[in-house]
Amino acid sequence: MSSTPLSSLKKKKRAADKKTHELFVELNELIVEKDHEMRWKERARWIKFEEDVEEETDRWGKPHVASLSFRSLLELRRTITHGAILLDLEQNTLPGIAHLVVETLIISDQIRAEDRPSVLRALLLKHSHPSDLKHRFHRYQSSGSLHGSFNHNHVQETNLPLVAEEHDENHDNKGPVYDPKQDVFVSLFKSLHPLPPEHHPAAAGSMKLLAKIPKGAEAVIVLVGCVEFLEQPAMAFVRLSEAVLLESVLEVPVPVRFIFVLLGPSQSNVDYHEIGRSFATLMSDKNFHEVAYFADDRQDLLNGINEFLDCSIVIPPSDVEGKDLLKTVADFQKQLLRKRKEREGKKHQSMYGVEQDSK
Repeated sequence: MSSTPLSSLKKKKRAADKKTHELFVELNELIVEKDHEMRWKERARWIKFEEDVEEETDRWGKPHVASLSFRSLLELRRTITHGAILLDLEQNTLPGIAHLVVETLIISDQIRAEDRPSVLRALLLKHSHPSDLKHRFHRYQSSGSLHGSFNHNHVQETNLPLVAEEHDENHDNKGPVYDPKQDVFVSLFKSLHPLPPEHHPAAAGSMKLLAKIPKGAEAVIVLVGCVEFLEQPAMAFVRLSEAVLLESVLEVPVPVRFIFVLLGPSQSNVDYHEIGRSFATLMSDKNFHEVAYFADDRQDLLNGINEFLDCSIVIPPSDVEGKDLLKTVADFQKQLLRKRKEREGKKHQSMYGVEQDSK
């Protein structure tokens, strides 16, 4: 009989079963309409390259290489350093994921316990996309209702504990267990997302986009925005154990594997949109998204960001009159990428040599 703990065996099996997929990334931002109603609005998407929604026309711009500010990348690294990291969650519904995220944000002292219903409701707000027909939009909950209609007392009326007690290995990094008997979360989600995917008005338009996405791809949903009821920015990175289709969230029916959430007050001097773009661009990078799939902890993600920074270039803030001057930048980056491949090649060779010696 082996003395290896069951939790270690499960982790080894998960590692053996893991494989990477191409990623479709969608950036959604929490916006407030003129009538003070709130919703998630798609701002950009990545199928290898970035495509942005033009604010004037509400249409998609042309695909382009994403350009990021160095500050936003440093802010992203800082938020991941202090944020909540939930790896291999075994959940298959948005209410279940949102509940675990909120409870983990409380445990990590990023939000107060009294912020629980407001943050939960924000995570479950309706999503809209440029391809949606505007006259088919449903009514959204107002920012005031984030405090009022779904208050803490309403949650307690279920007479069920918000966090189920744990007595097994799930206590390590998966956070609290979501109780599926808490119908209040499911009914809330359904009330905010009344349309099933097959009846969505943009279903025909989404098929064109789906044809551009590689077969077998999985999705990353990035949620960022300002909420004035929080005292400080709160961040969570989620990797699901299995990719799942989340109703009415993405523009296309692609199973979601990763979720990144960043919410906070507007006076915190944090550019939530740019940090969201930075994370989305990281996930569209082949090397980093492999890190995201195989990461065992927070440090693995931070190492991946550092590697990305090592191969990125900062252009000084000067007037560039001709595009020809930028060619040297492209050549310099090619040298950086070539050195990276050489380092990886030497690393694999040394590891292979160690294996041969051990044999």
